Amino acid sequence: MWRYWSDTDNFAFTSIGADYALQEFLSPRADDMVAKAKMTQDITTQGYCSLKDIPYDIENKRALNTVNVYFLGAELITDLVPLDKLFNKGKDIKQYNRTKYEKTE
Repeated sequence: MWRYWSDTDNFAFTSIGADYALQEFLSPRADDMVAKAKMTQDITTQGYCSLKDIPYDIENKRALNTVNVYFLGAELITDLVPLDKLFNKGKDIKQYNRTKYEKTE
């Protein structure tokens, strides 16, 4: 029977120090389809999977990126996603941190 993952589950795994279980449940088994495909492929071909072999790319984390977009919509910049991944590389990030009261150059 499938049940939804809850905050209580996160608290329980955190309290017992099950970091690898949390990493698996909240990444390849959650919303990272690239990591999920690699995990499934490794299990199918080798019979096991190591989290060290799973690619970790912040751009594949749909839920994390969605939450970060909501914060950006509220004009809050968080550390959920690195700044160089938020904006095009090569642009000056300071221009995004200006408030409406600051003068532009």
